[in-house]
Amino acid sequence: GTPRSDRRQNAMYTNAPFHQTGGNQLHDSTRCVFRHPGKQRYYSTQVTPDLLGGWLLTITWGSEVSRHGRLTNIHMDSREHAMRQMAQIATQRAKRGYVISDVVSQ
Repeated sequence: GTPRSDRRQNAMYTNAPFHQTGGNQLHDSTRCVFRHPGKQRYYSTQVTPDLLGGWLLTITWGSEVSRHGRLTNIHMDSREHAMRQMAQIATQRAKRGYVISDVVSQ
């Protein structure tokens, strides 16, 4: 499932349904959640600043049934680089049958 720290972070954001985010939903987003309807799996990406002036791309994934999952943080030099990586992940997830279920801009 979603790690405890990610659940706490979710409470800090206002969720915007995918159909209300407009055509360029990934360009300005800082968090994006993907779900696979047939496999009951999720994949989430989030871009946040770190304390040293860089940026973190946090990726979480797992099963919605067992609530088990994993989390990884990747350090990025710039927000733009992190957002490009986030867009690449979105493309990969779409190819594997995932759909965007939530996009949060900040």
